[in-house]
Amino acid sequence: MELKLVILGFLKRFGPLHGYELKEKIANEVSDFVNVKLSNVYYHLEKLHEEGYLESEKDISPVKKEIIVFSINKRGLSLFHELLEKLLIQDENIFYKDDVILFFADEYSENRLIQYFNKKLENENYKHKYILNHRKLTLKYLPENYRKTADAVFRHSIIHTEAEIKWCNEVIKLFQGEKNE
Repeated sequence: MELKLVILGFLKRFGPLHGYELKEKIANEVSDFVNVKLSNVYYHLEKLHEEGYLESEKDISPVKKEIIVFSINKRGLSLFHELLEKLLIQDENIFYKDDVILFFADEYSENRLIQYFNKKLENENYKHKYILNHRKLTLKYLPENYRKTADAVFRHSIIHTEAEIKWCNEVIKLFQGEKNE
């Protein structure tokens, strides 16, 4: 559902796009916070077209290669709003695999757990720096009317990564403390 929603939303917001442009925009603008497989963009684009939610026309690129440009139609706008509305009423069940790992922590050596959480901490620090940088670059180029909500999305991701960093440090200290006792 998310990828269909994103495809329809991008075509609504940016107008007609060909598949590669759409894939690049998704990668550059929402892949930080939307869990989509970019390799599935073309599949869903074709599926939405076949199901009558998109219009298409052939265009010739600057290198004389024929490309297909897609645009959203009235049925597509209706589906976009329907999918968006589903997100508003959908409960979100969050599952953290790390909680399962900790629940069964007695199955691992303390060294293995410390190693795992140190790696997770390293990844979270990288993500945090990446998001901060991506935020700075993105907000600079977004039209003014999208900046406020885009900044809120970035802040959400920043707060999550900061919480994960803090939590990883606590878990590492917990196991290092047990190891030293």
